[in-house]
Amino acid sequence: MRPVVLAAVTTFAITFNAIANTSVAADHDAQAEAAPAISAAPLAIDSQAAFDNLRGRDATRDGPIRIAFLPVAPDFTYYASMREGVEAMADQVDAEAITVGPPGSGDNEVHVALIEQVLSSPSVHGLPDVHGLIVAVRDAELAAPVLRQAVDAGVIVVVANSDLQSFPTPIHAVVGYSQNGANRAMGDYAGRLAAGQAMQVGIIEGAPGYHSTEAVSGFRKGLAEHAQLTVVGSEQGGWSVEGGKSAAETLLREHPGIGLIWAANDNMIMGARLAAHAAGRSDILLLGRDGDPDALQMVAEGDLTATTDTDPAEIGAASVRVIVEALAGRFHGGFVETPTTIVDRDNTSQTLTDR
Repeated sequence: MRPVVLAAVTTFAITFNAIANTSVAADHDAQAEAAPAISAAPLAIDSQAAFDNLRGRDATRDGPIRIAFLPVAPDFTYYASMREGVEAMADQVDAEAITVGPPGSGDNEVHVALIEQVLSSPSVHGLPDVHGLIVAVRDAELAAPVLRQAVDAGVIVVVANSDLQSFPTPIHAVVGYSQNGANRAMGDYAGRLAAGQAMQVGIIEGAPGYHSTEAVSGFRKGLAEHAQLTVVGSEQGGWSVEGGKSAAETLLREHPGIGLIWAANDNMIMGARLAAHAAGRSDILLLGRDGDPDALQMVAEGDLTATTDTDPAEIGAASVRVIVEALAGRFHGGFVETPTTIVDRDNTSQTLTDR
């Protein structure tokens, strides 16, 4: 995993350096004091939780910081990479971390029930009462009541892999990348790939919701800067490989002249690649989003054209750092924005090396 660097990609997201190169044998308190505080963009006023009741503050805590990472779909390689980032940073700051989540593609209701279980009976998962939660949610409204319970109990709540700056209940921090901005850059990249030639474009959306809406909106904004590109169809792929394959099959059947397909995540574009291969279409440009390790390897091998690397391991590591800094009294809330990079065959080798 590369050292954590939060790029100044907006006017109010600033850089901080994690202690990725600090010896884990060094004194934990000295590490924390040496690390600069994290700054962030503000959340909406009614979405920002206060920090006055934290039960894991450095001055009063007995033992290591205890963190639970709760992704909605831990079996996805994207969230597995986030877990690596969480665990690597936890090791460096002498924290304890567990990962808990529903199996398979993830059930939102089971996910929320597991969050509640971690709060009420953490020993079930082999960890005493936790000081911080890193939560990746699909349904903010569904998760809001249990996250409110966590905040009221003095547990730091970090919503990760998101850029929501307004949340249904007050939380302490959001860590992630700009959905709209990252995908707008990919739309512009698609236009430059076309090199002035007219091209039909197919879009594969995720399941209905904020993340898909923002991703598709950003991509379309980028495309709009290139008049030679025309969106001829858009299908839902439900975030899965199987859904992406089915959506691409529909797009190719109804619009056989498609020359480029973009999907709102890497699972779906990997499914689209299966559909294109079955149709004998090796000429289609295939663009994804996430930086899923499997997708990066497929870009390196020429099976996918490009993806937006959102570096999930860095999101996980940055989320741990937020909790550490908050408990030390140096982080006071907000949205911490992480960087993204478009990865194609020109830079995929370096990206894979950095991982």
